[in-house]
Amino acid sequence: MKLEEIFPNINEVDRELAESLSRKDSLEKRAETLKEIRDAISGLENTERRHREDEKNKNKKNQKYCSTYFDPGKYDTAYYFVAKITEKDVIASHDFEPKLYGNCPECNSKIPVIMWYAQTYDSPEGDTWEKDAFMICCDKIHKVKHVASSYRFLSFDNCSSTEDIIRNTLSKI
Repeated sequence: MKLEEIFPNINEVDRELAESLSRKDSLEKRAETLKEIRDAISGLENTERRHREDEKNKNKKNQKYCSTYFDPGKYDTAYYFVAKITEKDVIASHDFEPKLYGNCPECNSKIPVIMWYAQTYDSPEGDTWEKDAFMICCDKIHKVKHVASSYRFLSFDNCSSTEDIIRNTLSKI
């Protein structure tokens, strides 16, 4: 006796299982996208709050404001609106205002470009710092540009990068 005779609906079970697994994969991908969107929005709020606190502390000490004080990206991902994109870099907006807009590839709406910046690898042998520019629209994340470096390279539209500040300071000593 064949198994198909004992279990006549085995093919239907196999088909339904395949469909269910496909839906599960699709739902997991959708949930991951929605989590990335939520993380980006809350990340923008958290990074801006930390920069504002940093600015208050620096103003109390009469120091020039330049968003490099709290070490963005070192211990958690920092999010910014993008001021501009060059061939080799993504430049953050220093005032947390959208400055660069792109068109959504799905609905063609004009939307602000956002970026994250983080140290993604840390070791005595070397580090990896990354920036990823993207847009959020149509409940999706649309990638714009990704850059990586072995050193810190966060730069702002009105302010030098951390390395430029250090280099300038050391050259005056």
